[in-house]
Amino acid sequence: MNKQPTATDLDKILGRSDELDSALVELFKAVKYKTFDSNKKISASYAACKVEREHSRGVRILFANGLATSAICLMRPQYEAVTRAV
Repeated sequence: MNKQPTATDLDKILGRSDELDSALVELFKAVKYKTFDSNKKISASYAACKVEREHSRGVRILFANGLATSAICLMRPQYEAVTRAV
C-alpha cells in the first residue's frame, strides 16, 4: 500500500528543491548573460528560465504555507516557461 505523504516528507522535498534552486542560481551566475545580447533566441531562453525559477519559488512558498491548490495551479505556467526556454 502507498503511504500518505507527511509534513516531514513535504519539508524534505521543499528542502531539496531549495538546494536545486541554489545550484541553478550558481549556474546562471556562471553564464555571462551580456555575452548573448546579440543572440535573440538565447536571450529569450534565458528570460524564460528566469520566469520559470520565479514560478518554482512561488510553488514552494505556496506549498510550504499549506496552499496546495494555488501551488498546483502555478505549476502550469511554470511548465510553459520551461517549454519556452527549451
